[in-house]
Amino acid sequence: MLRPDPQRDALGAAFGLVSGPAPSRFLVGLATVTLLQQAARKQPLLCVVDDVQWTDQETLDTLGSVGRRLDAEGVSLVLGLRSGARAPAGLRGIPEYRLVPMPEPDMRSLLFAAAATPPAPHVGARLIAESGGNPLALLEYLASLSPELLAGAGELPPALPVTERLSAGFAAQIAGSLTTPASCCLSCRSRALASLGTGLVNARP
Repeated sequence: MLRPDPQRDALGAAFGLVSGPAPSRFLVGLATVTLLQQAARKQPLLCVVDDVQWTDQETLDTLGSVGRRLDAEGVSLVLGLRSGARAPAGLRGIPEYRLVPMPEPDMRSLLFAAAATPPAPHVGARLIAESGGNPLALLEYLASLSPELLAGAGELPPALPVTERLSAGFAAQIAGSLTTPASCCLSCRSRALASLGTGLVNARP
């Protein structure tokens, strides 16, 4: 149970569990640190928050406060930020580590470890090349191909199939980089295509 009461009440109000005025951001951050420290007494704790560039400012302030105050052993906080995105101001002071694309030898090892049967050499090379050092993309491409195609029994399509998981990731990345007019234009074109079925809409911006 979270103690003392002011911290418990602040965290409860932040989550809408209790009624009352908006809690102090300082108290919410302090309560979160206390809660994590209590949980880590039983076993090591890893907290992961991905795509923080799309998080609201209040949550960013809390994460920043927690990250700067969290010095208890057994507690780790990992915040994921997309490549090319600036670290939000609320996270200043937190150590930053940049992930580079996975090297090709490691991608090859991952491919053969994840595949039920070893793919044909030219198929494996294609999957690795199109994944661009992204291990998630490699696994999703692998899952999208039939055993026959993986074995090299058929011709690979010009564009590898994109799974729903990859589509969602690409869509979110594009949406976050588009201006409002460009987003509206794409939305209108998509709706036009959906109403016409398969076809081409020639629309000028």
